[in-house]
Amino acid sequence: MVKTKKLQLLITGVFIVIGSLCMAEAIAKPAFAACNPQTEIEVAIAIQGGNKCLPKNNAIFTWLTGIIRFLAAGVGIAVVGGIVYGGILYLTARDNSSQTQQAIYVITNAIVGLLLFILMFAILNFLIPGGILT
Repeated sequence: MVKTKKLQLLITGVFIVIGSLCMAEAIAKPAFAACNPQTEIEVAIAIQGGNKCLPKNNAIFTWLTGIIRFLAAGVGIAVVGGIVYGGILYLTARDNSSQTQQAIYVITNAIVGLLLFILMFAILNFLIPGGILT
């Protein structure tokens, strides 16, 4: 009973954080410079009092995009594998309650991992002007 309450609290907290980030992104739109959106990323520089445009072929954005795509593929494979493995454990458990609990634990961890990756992706999209993978 205590684990389900903790899990419900964790999931509720994750949704509150994601909702807050989405609302903050919708409300706080920075003033961008007049850049060409096909070739440049618009970046507001508040410290210098001006705006700059960074090229989209910047090394940092290229590396970050590659890493995020690699992680997305890995997380997708891990989540599907975890759910399939947990489902097989659950189906073959029969009257073994410890195996049933282990199956539920594996499936829960796979879903929590997916939610954490989605949260990380949302935070990066909020922090990086123009978003990731656009």
